Amino acid sequence: MSLVRALKNLLQSGRAHVVAVEDPSRAPFLGSDEQEVARQALTNNQLGWIAGGSDGSLRPGGESVGFLVKIMDHDAVLFSRETAFNAARRAYPDLIPPGQGAASAWMAVWDEGHAMPVRREKGRGGRELATYRYRFGNIDLRGIPVSLDTLFSGGRIHAELEDDEQDLAA
Repeated sequence: MSLVRALKNLLQSGRAHVVAVEDPSRAPFLGSDEQEVARQALTNNQLGWIAGGSDGSLRPGGESVGFLVKIMDHDAVLFSRETAFNAARRAYPDLIPPGQGAASAWMAVWDEGHAMPVRREKGRGGRELATYRYRFGNIDLRGIPVSLDTLFSGGRIHAELEDDEQDLAA
């Protein structure tokens, strides 16, 4: 959980941000009315977007570490394997064990149940990799999916998601 905690802290401090998969130049959540915009402002802030300028428009903080995606009807951050890990290690070296690399840190995220329960990519010999392939239109994105619920409230929606995946496999 230390990598997930470091990434949460990094995003909330505005030293990194997550972009919308539909349009990487904008904040992930855009409301259609005043009430919705106000409610989503907090989520955008948690994802590293900072209100700036006199008009209150949002600007990204730090480097981009992933995409906001929808997986099985749940919002999740698809973290970039190397970029997100390196940003977290630089910002919070005390949370990342010395000598730990991106692959082993992300495998721990999967092993501890903090990544969403989806089918990971397979490497040579059928071994599971630390990445998940997300298809958006004709673009393939690869990364590690962590639900917003897990990232920001420590909650778990995994049992519900595992049931959904089993239903899809049947």
